Amino acid sequence: MNSFQNINQPIYFSTADLQLESLLDDLDFDRSLLLNILFQPKILIPDIFFFISTGIRNHLTRNESLSLLELGLQKGLIIPAFRDINAQDFTSILSVVNGSGNNENAILGIRFDSSDTALRLDANVTIPEILPWPNYNIGKGYQEIIVKYLSQDEMPTMPTGSEYGQFYKYYWEETKKWRQDCVFDAIKETERIAGEGLRRGLLITEIGRSLGIVKGDQKLNSVSDLLINKVSDKHRDLLQYYCRWLTDCYQFNQAKAFNCKPYFPEFHPISGIMASQFIDSATTDPVDNSQFEILNVELKMPSISTLKKVKPSEIIAIRDEFGADYRKAVLDWQINGSGKEENLRNCIVSYCNSISRETKKRHQILLNKFELTVSRIKNAVPIATALIGKNFIENMADLVSLTALSFAITETGFVCLKGLSRSEKQRIDLVRTKSKKTLKQPDLVIPNN
Repeated sequence: MNSFQNINQPIYFSTADLQLESLLDDLDFDRSLLLNILFQPKILIPDIFFFISTGIRNHLTRNESLSLLELGLQKGLIIPAFRDINAQDFTSILSVVNGSGNNENAILGIRFDSSDTALRLDANVTIPEILPWPNYNIGKGYQEIIVKYLSQDEMPTMPTGSEYGQFYKYYWEETKKWRQDCVFDAIKETERIAGEGLRRGLLITEIGRSLGIVKGDQKLNSVSDLLINKVSDKHRDLLQYYCRWLTDCYQFNQAKAFNCKPYFPEFHPISGIMASQFIDSATTDPVDNSQFEILNVELKMPSISTLKKVKPSEIIAIRDEFGADYRKAVLDWQINGSGKEENLRNCIVSYCNSISRETKKRHQILLNKFELTVSRIKNAVPIATALIGKNFIENMADLVSLTALSFAITETGFVCLKGLSRSEKQRIDLVRTKSKKTLKQPDLVIPNN
């Protein structure tokens, strides 16, 4: 797998993954989509997400006219990835993921109303760019990541002095059967069906079998199928964390396969430990905080609830007209550093002021305080391990009431937009932009080796 070198590398939009939906508190698909449109170069969505995501379905049904998702697809800001090169529209790719008439080949979890989604998207969108499915064994990659990170006996290292260490030790030990026995049973079943690799649905099914939920040939479609069953409070608590770990492993593998930045919404020091391990694994060189330069900018922006009222065409217009200098300045500072700070600060403030000004023309707005943090690594090292995987996560522990922390990491830096308004429930979005050098990665950002 090549390292990530495209500075305009898209975000892998994991918010649309059905398996994550039941694990996120107050999941707001529109909010995640809106901020990524404003602050990321592009967004990638794999074909199956369009037909399993309730977030996408609800987003479309709430918008009778052209939605932000549809306009983003039309403008090429959102790129769909199709597993069949002959499929050129959503109706065609829906047939493929449904097994092309063979139910045994159909992907589990497809919504009963998925044809409505396909028909609407085809009616409203002419897709300018479709990313072909990667020449990468996704099932095998997922197996390797799960075995390496989740099935090991030794507990992953927590940040030094972390107050969560004792809790994490408990969750790690109590999930040993799921991390090992269930994983290897699911690998055997995957090999029987597909020859090699690991299918996430089969792993979820094996967990259900260990809890007495699954009998015989029954299969579970999603994490929510586990959580809606009658299990003890202890097991439900353990499942919340374990299923997030295996899902983050899946997102990392997918982003790696598609050469995207991984995106880990709603970060927590315990449930997010897998994501931080991915970062640490991305570098062979130790990184310390002295290698980081940090720029903090306090600013004001409209609340997310206000921005959601702005027409999709106006959001895209704001991005196009006022966001280019911001994105260019971030990359310029991250790559070149010294002498670029003031220009970056001015561009950040100017962009957010433009968002506020343009929004105010159409709506009464309440300006919320945000803090934008941008970092760069002084030396050319593989990834921002220390800041993101260690101390940064510790600092985030003070904001555990946040409802959404979204990561995007890069080799030379990141951008962190923290919305701290009470009305937004202290939600946080962390968006790390990529830089030029030999970037290997994705979101909570991780490179491919």
